[in-house]
Amino acid sequence: MRGALVVAEISAALLLLLTTGVLYENLLRLKSAQLGFRPDSVFQARVFVQASYKSADHVARFCDRLSEQLGNLPGVDTAGVISVAPLSGILATVPFTVEGEAQHDRDRPNVNLRMVSPGYFPAVGISLKSGRTLAETDRSNTPACRAGECRISKTISE
Repeated sequence: MRGALVVAEISAALLLLLTTGVLYENLLRLKSAQLGFRPDSVFQARVFVQASYKSADHVARFCDRLSEQLGNLPGVDTAGVISVAPLSGILATVPFTVEGEAQHDRDRPNVNLRMVSPGYFPAVGISLKSGRTLAETDRSNTPACRAGECRISKTISE
């Protein structure tokens, strides 16, 4: 019986050692994984907008001023604003419908929604692959894209 217990203890120790080695190797791979953006040299702060901002337009103007003032600070190359930071663990999902397809409310797919300022992509080092970058004139009240002028931009490298 003692021999069996010793074999079981050694087997458990070897299993834990092997699992630790695999976990360490995976952590090293995660550390060198391509994220699609540059997290180094980026300062991130969470700002809670007070309830005194009555509309989305007021919040947008606050974000514009904040981004402009941060961009003017010494040592700051580019400043941008995003509603939900990547890898923060927070999801802001919004249901959507595909034109021409009938869908019930519970069958509608969701998309993760993030609102960004024009300076956000350059600030975190996301390069544009095709299309056009965001402009200061791109707002929620901007008229729909005219034929041939707007394309969906693919910004994160594959």
